Formats: sequence, C-alpha cells, structure tokens
Amino acid sequence: MLLHATGKYLPNRWVFHFREALAELVGREGAEGVLRAIPNPIDDLTGSGQDLEKSFDFSRYAAMCASVSDVYGEEGAQTILRRAGHAAFTRMLKSTAAMAGVERPGIPAQPASESFEAQMQSIVRLWGLLSDLECACERTEGEYRFRIFACPECAGRTAAGCLCHSMAGMLQAALDWFGSSTALTASEIQCMSQGASQCEFSLAGKT
Repeated sequence: MLLHATGKYLPNRWVFHFREALAELVGREGAEGVLRAIPNPIDDLTGSGQDLEKSFDFSRYAAMCASVSDVYGEEGAQTILRRAGHAAFTRMLKSTAAMAGVERPGIPAQPASESFEAQMQSIVRLWGLLSDLECACERTEGEYRFRIFACPECAGRTAAGCLCHSMAGMLQAALDWFGSSTALTASEIQCMSQGASQCEFSLAGKT
C-alpha cells in the first residue's frame, strides 16, 4: 500500500523496537517479507536506528501495518500487531518513562482513582514528547476513553472495521506498566479509517 506522506513523525527508536518485536513474532524472514511487500520499501532507519529523532513518517508506519494485514490476513494481523505494539512500547517505556515522570513500573492503580488519571495523562505527555501523535484521555460514561486525533497506524487508510491494533497494544502496555492490566483492557471502538474524526479506545474492565 503506497500512502502519501503526512508530515507527522515517530521517533526512530519507536519503529526500531516495533520492527524487532515483529521479527520475534513472525521470524526475521517473515518481518523482512512484510517490508518487501510494501510498494515503496522501507529501508534502514536514519541515524543509529535507535535514537529519538522524529524522522519516520506516519504514512510509512501505516504502510508497514497494512503490509502485515496483507501478508497474514486481518485476523492474524490483529494478534501480531497488538503483541508487537505491546512489546515495542514496553521497551520504549523502559528507556523514556522518566521523561514524563512514570519511571516506576508496576504501581497498582484503581481505574477510578486520581492516580490512574494522572498516570494516563503522563502517557499523553510522553507520546506528545516522543512523537507527533495528538491524543487525550478522559473519563466518560463510567469508563476511561483514550482518543488519538493524529494516528500513525491508520493514516491514509480506509476500512470497514477498526485498524489500530498496534496502538491498542501500546495502550495495553501502558496499563500493564501501571499495574492495571488485571482490571482494564484497551479496545478500539472507532477508527479514523472508518471516517471517524478520531481513533477512540475504551479502557474498561475485562469481561
């Protein structure tokens, strides 16, 4: 899938961790096959490949996720992308959490507590510092909603269903980091690929 540049960027390290997680899940050859299947192939990252320079356009990330769906099918891609997103963001947190004051993992948090809201606001700040993601988190209708207004995963894509599986995995990684994973799960409930004005995720109790 050839997508137009958005002028919004992810840091190299974020994409490096994501690609490494993909390779661990589907094998190095499988991950390379995903990259080769993109019409405008993604070559090596600039710089060290692990720095925090924001130079990886959202459209390239979207094309990479779309290629996973093309190669492994929508159902397979949902599992692969969610797990890769979770692993990638957990690794990002280990090296960057102090930037937003969330350097202590595993702090138990109750969904309705002020501490949980503060923790999620720290994720909003961290994503804003690291990338050009535009997002917000607020409590509504008895649960928390995480909204992304500029999303790298569905940028330029259209679909009948929600596409942002890796972003859901990253949000779940944040919940795990704060010790909330036993109580909450991150699920996308609307997506800009469907024509919505934002990608919206429910952070609600597990069933």
